[in-house]
Amino acid sequence: MPIEHDDIRTGPPQPVVWVTRIEGPPENVERAAGLARGQLLAVYQGQPGWQGALGLLSFDRRRSLLLSFWESEAALLEGGMADAGRLREGAAAAGVAITASERFEILFDERLE
Repeated sequence: MPIEHDDIRTGPPQPVVWVTRIEGPPENVERAAGLARGQLLAVYQGQPGWQGALGLLSFDRRRSLLLSFWESEAALLEGGMADAGRLREGAAAAGVAITASERFEILFDERLE
């Protein structure tokens, strides 16, 4: 099988973000996002490679994006993805659905300090 040049990593590991999308009724989404925040902090805070989290809520309160930042894909796979099942169970118990859960490499970060 040939190796695609895009699959060959060069340079230092890049930071990654794990994005989880939650959808459901407004009151459930807001509650689930709050519970997820507490769970993310309790589980990931202090884990090697974890760099923080960000929660976004749509104006109509029917969708939320939870972003978890990691120093590398290896750190995410070791620490973050291990709890994906627990996050899905918590979402179902809160009356919402996780409609997407994906990893992304961070290309740039230009936030104001």
